[in-house]
Amino acid sequence: MSVILPQPATSPIPTAYAGIPTSYAGFWWRVLASFLDITFIYIAFIVVGFVMGIVVGLTDPSSLKKLVDEPAVLGLVFLASVFISTILIWLLCAGFESSKYQATPGKMVCRLIVTDKNGNRISFGRATGRHFAKALSNITLCIGYLMVCWTKRKQGLHDILASTLVLRRQLPPTYNLAGTVPLPKLDQKTRG
Repeated sequence: MSVILPQPATSPIPTAYAGIPTSYAGFWWRVLASFLDITFIYIAFIVVGFVMGIVVGLTDPSSLKKLVDEPAVLGLVFLASVFISTILIWLLCAGFESSKYQATPGKMVCRLIVTDKNGNRISFGRATGRHFAKALSNITLCIGYLMVCWTKRKQGLHDILASTLVLRRQLPPTYNLAGTVPLPKLDQKTRG
């Protein structure tokens, strides 16, 4: 089901997507985008952790021995890393979804955008609310995510709570996958 959102006079759809047909993003597109986002985040954290480990190991090798020998220190480092990771993931997700791209990197790959109910870009505050509302979907054994399968506008619990939509941009058939350069039209002589 393709949908072109109405363009209200006071708040038009962002010009980068205006006139491009969209449809509500289905469950599997959203799962793929989340998988890609998690992969990108883990790769970044592994690289940063590896570099930090090398720096700490080279500057003060005895500090690594403390981590191994003292479980309390290891526990504090673990709690600090969980806290910092939570803050960074929130800032990245809310920042990307409220930016001109309206999508995290995984959503960009899948051509998904997050909008309000009128097709407008969401604020950082709304993106923050949407991000933390995902905790309710997790608490409900992921039923909040599965709601995408049966709600009319394919909204998860976090989308309903934040009054947002996730849309998938459709590419015109004469455009390549990047959506920017028209493909050459082949005639009978060229195909031969």
